[in-house]
Amino acid sequence: MGFFRTAVVFARILWKIVRHVIYISLGFDVEASPFLTENFAPVDKELDKSDLEIVGELPADLDGMYVRNGPNPKFKPAGRYHWFDGDGMLHGVHISDGKASYVNRWTRTARLEAAEKAGRAVGVTIGDILGPYPMGHIVKEAIMSRIRGPTRPGGGSANTSVEYHAGRFLALVESSNPTQVQLPQLATVGLHNFDGKLSETDSFTAHPKVDPVTGEMLFFGYGLRRQPYLKYHVVDKDGQLVRLMDVKLPIPAMLHDFAVTEHHVIIPYFPMFFRQEAFIFSKPMFEFGHDRPSKYGIMHRTATSEEEITWFKGPACYMFHSANAWDDGDEVVMVGMRAPCVGLMPCSKSPSGCPSYGARLYMWRFNLTSGEMTEKALNEDLFAEFPTINPNYRGRKNRFVYAGAFEQGPNMDVNLLQIGSAVKFDLQENTVQEVSFGPGRFGGEPFFVPRVGAKDEDDGHLVTYVYDSSTDKSEFVVLDAKHMRPEPLARVLLPQRVPYGFHGRWVTRDEINQQRLD
Repeated sequence: MGFFRTAVVFARILWKIVRHVIYISLGFDVEASPFLTENFAPVDKELDKSDLEIVGELPADLDGMYVRNGPNPKFKPAGRYHWFDGDGMLHGVHISDGKASYVNRWTRTARLEAAEKAGRAVGVTIGDILGPYPMGHIVKEAIMSRIRGPTRPGGGSANTSVEYHAGRFLALVESSNPTQVQLPQLATVGLHNFDGKLSETDSFTAHPKVDPVTGEMLFFGYGLRRQPYLKYHVVDKDGQLVRLMDVKLPIPAMLHDFAVTEHHVIIPYFPMFFRQEAFIFSKPMFEFGHDRPSKYGIMHRTATSEEEITWFKGPACYMFHSANAWDDGDEVVMVGMRAPCVGLMPCSKSPSGCPSYGARLYMWRFNLTSGEMTEKALNEDLFAEFPTINPNYRGRKNRFVYAGAFEQGPNMDVNLLQIGSAVKFDLQENTVQEVSFGPGRFGGEPFFVPRVGAKDEDDGHLVTYVYDSSTDKSEFVVLDAKHMRPEPLARVLLPQRVPYGFHGRWVTRDEINQQRLD
């Protein structure tokens, strides 16, 4: 009888898989995505334009290049599409002698090359996994990948962030190795695995932390298939990977960001869990545990064993992005954007779902002596994201945090909140300054560029792309980060629309000249 029951269960699962593969093959799991409309929609041209029109005057000390990453699917998605799915495209504005040029390029990943060879989108997407037929997509892609044949390593999209370290400019996504890109032409060099010390299956966070004093780059990678589920790494100032430590987590989880201080590393372990077995029963593979605690692991930067981690517990929440962290006596302090759940991902196990992403600026304090943890909102009024600071203060106590503030309105889709202004939080005075991008104009992450020769923390510029919905065009905008004047210092009119994206970086002239391609 036991064998018969097992056979029946197996047969039902097999039939469900076959049925789901048939459903998606017939196009029953195609759903219009809001992330393919308006300024979320991709552009189809790679341009290289110089002598762009400038309104105002570019600051004389801006000499280098701003590059921002974001999703831009080259082919029409085969199934469901999520904002996190698109092929990575870099948009760059190069500034020299008060003149500006623009270039954009797809990052040539293995996934993009496979899609170009097939003439269509390939791979299982986050949208597919979040839909009703995840196992159908997984099985179908396994079959199709065998038919297509082997591809070179590196299946990620390289669509999330960028970083410059030890002469290399890297395009990042948290699911795979980084991809090196050459500036200023944005030409893809290839995967960078630190002389083979990262395996083909190792991941690399989209948010590594570069210490402005030691020159080290600290990063982690998380996995969803097998323990330890998390690995911590340190790269020295010369670009050599010198430390690797496994951190065994009980359940795989989506860990997007972390924080570092001068002496410590903070590993947030939020209850956004990944359940591999869920796809068999057509349930969401990502599950936010509203009834589970958030955990925060604190360890010294030189730790060599997970036994050196001290864990703290707090209420369930999620933080896509930290702003900064620092040491304060017996305490470790972290500042970041805290939300009650994950917003752009489904929040299961919740009686009311996740009505709004609702990220606000918070401060956490972890007392390493008493074992106590506290958290408090630094501002209750603004929903904001993409926090940035003066990079010279990374891991040290700072006063100012900049971020993009979401538009608030009755007609706004809660999952597509657009950034209508740049804000400056003063952590010392507990004040906020806000600069609106204007009616129908929406920006992105306001990246802080220190002014050359600056002595004050906030003496610098904020740079970002701004989209004007009335003209369907985009601009590169430079704001005064110190005084937060309402009028931009300069607006560079771009030759094409720049879709909403994620994270960017300012690369100085010296950094461009010191690139290494070995």
